[in-house]
Amino acid sequence: MGTEQAFDFVIVGGGAAGAVLANRLATGTTARVLLLEAGPDIEEARIADPERWASLQGTELDWDFRTSPQPELKDRVVRCPRGRMLGGSTSMNAMVWIRGDRRDFDSWGIPGWGSEELWPAFERAESVDESGTGFRMTRREGRHPWCRSFVQAAEESGFPFVPDFHQGQLTGVGYYSVTAWEGRRQSAKDAYLTPAAGRPNLTVRTGAEVSRLVIHGDRVTGVEYRRGGTSEVVGVTHEVLLAAGAVGSPHLLFLSGVGPAGRLRELGLDQHVDLPGVGENLHDHIALSVAFTAADADPAASRSGLGEAGLFAGDRHHVWLGPSTDADGRFFSLAVGLTHPASRGRLVWQADRSPVPDPGYLSSSADLEDLAEGVSLIVDLAHTAALRPLWGGAPPEVLKADRATVADYVRHSAGTQFHLVGTCRMGTDDLAVVAPDLRVRGLANVRVADVSVLPEITTGGPQAPAYAVAEQAAELICVEYSG
Repeated sequence: MGTEQAFDFVIVGGGAAGAVLANRLATGTTARVLLLEAGPDIEEARIADPERWASLQGTELDWDFRTSPQPELKDRVVRCPRGRMLGGSTSMNAMVWIRGDRRDFDSWGIPGWGSEELWPAFERAESVDESGTGFRMTRREGRHPWCRSFVQAAEESGFPFVPDFHQGQLTGVGYYSVTAWEGRRQSAKDAYLTPAAGRPNLTVRTGAEVSRLVIHGDRVTGVEYRRGGTSEVVGVTHEVLLAAGAVGSPHLLFLSGVGPAGRLRELGLDQHVDLPGVGENLHDHIALSVAFTAADADPAASRSGLGEAGLFAGDRHHVWLGPSTDADGRFFSLAVGLTHPASRGRLVWQADRSPVPDPGYLSSSADLEDLAEGVSLIVDLAHTAALRPLWGGAPPEVLKADRATVADYVRHSAGTQFHLVGTCRMGTDDLAVVAPDLRVRGLANVRVADVSVLPEITTGGPQAPAYAVAEQAAELICVEYSG
């Protein structure tokens, strides 16, 4: 095992949060910054093309996590894709950018993390500075007529049109902003790492999978990783910043002896900090879709981002129109997800110490009831004057089913929106993993700064909050380091 020079900051994970931290620390301080990313630095058309985002799932660029069998989903195993490349999941997601509702953040009740504090962090990410850092985004405007019909259907059903989801009041229907510009995806790599690539105090190392943190007392003194079949340890003089996501960040803490003491002992890991909340509070936006046969096939529907508009119906449901799944454009779907699911699960470590997400889908009966209500909402929208002409033939069976049949449909068809969060929860109670300053409890120089710290998932999806958390963390760290 080799030992190399020390860095002031070592960042683990090259996705949204890690890219922000690397850029802001390298440009805002004189610190020596190292970013470690397990996946490759890769430029390919399948990444850059916004219409091909789903084609990366299940490839070598996907961690391709699988849940444990979910009892309330008929024991189905659900695939949870996560990006394994520079840019992380921002290089393979659907690019939708929604900050969330202001009430999401205010309800946490955590000093420094309310909407008033976080809105400037969002704004920093949404503007391009003189170095080229930040996002150029595109606001969808209903390029496909089916999408425009969906917006009209929601308005016909009594929901207001929301001209700008950025304002933080989401109830109603509107068009999304997406992290794409001039037909090209804008990933975290594009928006944050490329502009900082020439900084002499920033080193980005890909193909480097971190295996543990080297802990002495309450401090991490090194980070061990494997690259090219060789183990290396890099020294840390100031802080380690975990930005490996809702699976990766708690998993690395656990492998380093920071987690529930009983499970650490069972798997033969030396305990450094008994932190029972590590891996707990795992949750996700659960969703389902209903497929319709199009009255008039449209091949453009298979290529268009039909899901470029969304309806936030009250505090519980998010509804959108999905693209055709065949090249001839013979189908479309209406999908509904829960914005604030009640179900909670955890990360489970197997005997070989590998992590398996167990989101506990529908473990709260309230989620089953709410999704069944969501199907009713789809029924109402499908029969509006705006949408009814779009589908032909017999209506999908679930549209005319009784409540018990609908509940069975939910269990058979519901699944992930790819929004795992919450496993290193921020707070001040005994199960919190990080304090409001994002430091891991029991360790003096380790912070987590990704969506694993979210106490509760936000409305609309975690991409924008991931950037905001990291922007907020970077500002805090820069002030402390420079002070």
